Amino acid sequence: ARLWMQGVEVGFWFLVVGGMFLSSPDEPADLPPGTFMDADDVDDEGGGRRAVAKSQEEVREKLARQRELRARQSQNKRNAAGMMMATDSVPRLTGGAATGRAATGLKPARAAAGGFDGSSEESSDSDEVSSIQDYDGPRGKAFATQSELERKMQQQGLSSSYDPTERQVAPAPLDVSDISKFVLTPLPVGRTIQCYIRREKRGMKKVFPTYCLYLKDGDKFLLAARKRKKNKTANYLISRSPDNLLRGCPEFFGKVRANFLGTTFSVFDAGENPGKRGAGAAASGETRQEFAATVYETNVLGTKGPRKMTVLLPPLRPDGTRAQHRPQTEADGLAERYKASGGHDMVVLGNKPPKWSESLGAYCLNFNGRVTVASVKNFQLVTEDDPETVILQFGKVSENEFTMDFSHPMCAMQAFGVAVTSLNHKLACE
Repeated sequence: ARLWMQGVEVGFWFLVVGGMFLSSPDEPADLPPGTFMDADDVDDEGGGRRAVAKSQEEVREKLARQRELRARQSQNKRNAAGMMMATDSVPRLTGGAATGRAATGLKPARAAAGGFDGSSEESSDSDEVSSIQDYDGPRGKAFATQSELERKMQQQGLSSSYDPTERQVAPAPLDVSDISKFVLTPLPVGRTIQCYIRREKRGMKKVFPTYCLYLKDGDKFLLAARKRKKNKTANYLISRSPDNLLRGCPEFFGKVRANFLGTTFSVFDAGENPGKRGAGAAASGETRQEFAATVYETNVLGTKGPRKMTVLLPPLRPDGTRAQHRPQTEADGLAERYKASGGHDMVVLGNKPPKWSESLGAYCLNFNGRVTVASVKNFQLVTEDDPETVILQFGKVSENEFTMDFSHPMCAMQAFGVAVTSLNHKLACE
């Protein structure tokens, strides 16, 4: 037993001595958790490397001192930029004197914004940035001159700084005091009006419902339309009253008329049909005015995919008013002239083609939240030159409510008439 114990002790010391010889003297000791090796804390003297472990608290203190120093430097740069004249150089002031460096190109703008000026040099913890008032040199005189210049500019009501951000000017409020004038006036460039259409089909109105147009802002009533009875083609009467929709009533404002197949619609005012009047009356200027025409591509049973429509409008004059178009015959109408000449003398709008969605299994359009119910009646109108700018969009949001948003160059009468054509059932297009 004594020999066995002696053998164990000899083996133990053998392992200890052998481990000391096998370990590398250049390998640093393990660092405790939460510390890291800093290259500045390694000592190579004597052929060895000594690693100094820093605690997280020491690191935080060093970073805090660096951030505080950079904040002071940035603040002094902002102060200097606010007093500096229009020049391409920025003085770098450290330790009470200028280093003579100049920032050119985009650097002055960045310094004026209070940001880093692009230099890779960093001051040590002991560096202190002097204020601009302590700098007494040629640039200090320039700053004093700039202050005098700023005072003169302020006296003249001028600003010494340039603000590149674009200021949004609020659009002028709409004048809806005269509804008859408002619904016929084309919208100015850049203006969009949001409306909604409510379908009323209670009682006797189930077969021939009434469509009422309202402004979204304030729910103000604008126009109403209802399909006329005992007509061979679709014929909608437009009125300024939701309750009085008769041809001879004082509120009669216009109509929407379709051809036999329901593929072409025309929007007229309350003028007379020249085909039903004498030649003298037609020449007196009381002939009806055509505001718009809508042409649907024939698509029986929807075999050609979604609807395709083209909307034709009279052109606008340079002063923003609409040119009057009073056709004397059927061949003078907007739709017939478009088929004959291609629409070079009118405004031509087309529906934005929807995109097929594999996930939804349907054609989709982006209505920006204004349309919530899928319907074949939904559409967006754009121009060929600018297919991303929507001139008129119409869509369903509930069983009896639709949204209608329109912009330049359309007026409310034109937009409402085109929307009514989409609401009409068309055998040759569905």
